[in-house]
Amino acid sequence: MSNLRRVVAHLASFLQFFLLFGLLTGCQSGSEPGSEDLNGHSLTDRVIVIDGLGRELSFTSPPSRIVSIAPSATEILVAAGGLDRLVGVTNVDDYPPEIAGLPVFSALPLDIESVAAMDPDLVMASDQVNDPNHVELFTALGIPIFYQEAGSWAGIRSALLDVSMILGTEDVARKTVDSLDARISALKQMTSSAEPVTGIFLVSDVTSYSFGQGSYALDLMEWAGITPLTREFDTPAPVLSDEWVLMANPDVIIGTFGDGFTIEDLLEHHPAWSSLDAVRLGRVYAVDGDSILRPGPRNVLAVEQMARLVFPEYFTTERTDR
Repeated sequence: MSNLRRVVAHLASFLQFFLLFGLLTGCQSGSEPGSEDLNGHSLTDRVIVIDGLGRELSFTSPPSRIVSIAPSATEILVAAGGLDRLVGVTNVDDYPPEIAGLPVFSALPLDIESVAAMDPDLVMASDQVNDPNHVELFTALGIPIFYQEAGSWAGIRSALLDVSMILGTEDVARKTVDSLDARISALKQMTSSAEPVTGIFLVSDVTSYSFGQGSYALDLMEWAGITPLTREFDTPAPVLSDEWVLMANPDVIIGTFGDGFTIEDLLEHHPAWSSLDAVRLGRVYAVDGDSILRPGPRNVLAVEQMARLVFPEYFTTERTDR
């Protein structure tokens, strides 16, 4: 893949995290007092959730036709047990494989007319990529929209559980969350005794887009045993200067550089980095882009991949539970 195509591909996923960063709220569920609402529905049977925009939504029955307008929202929905309710996805959705063959529509710009034509009783969105103004548009069409919180791992975890409450698939989601929690705990324990390693994450080997304060990606690095040097930036998506990287001199450099990446590719755009410890010692690693740039359950795979690259001695046998 050419440098330009690789940058465009990475930036498309990168924007999912930071286009609308900062719309972070807690999620909760419950029921309202009383016996029935004005439509005769039992209030005690209503599921009430708070979405990533801080909006309260209530459901008297599980939705049966769901359209997802963000790839990360699709992955969380499926992990929560909603694959059989999914009736449409964006033209950039490609995971999990089971969604192949579903009707698709344009993600950018969002083809709202096509979404409405799929007759959904719920639209799933991400608070990190989808325009909050879509609320008014879908409300006018009489279609509820739920924005999943995706700016932090706690938010991703809560979104998965909240979606399952909407669907009535709590048992499925709880098993998924318990499995993810166990894998994270095992990784943290495994790397806790490792020699301290500092690092930076780059979204591209051309322009040095990275992750800063407030980004869950830095938590993923720490779980993998890497101390991220970009926490000092007060923005979640800083662009690192060559000078800053030289001063920071990370032990490792990790990035979504694409297939066939070599250190020479990095030095082509940043020749001064040849003196970095990470470059001299060959500790520049490429990881799968979607697994880390799309907030969702696959982020744990990204952590495992980073840990395996940086601490291969801890992975003498391959996992068999994938």
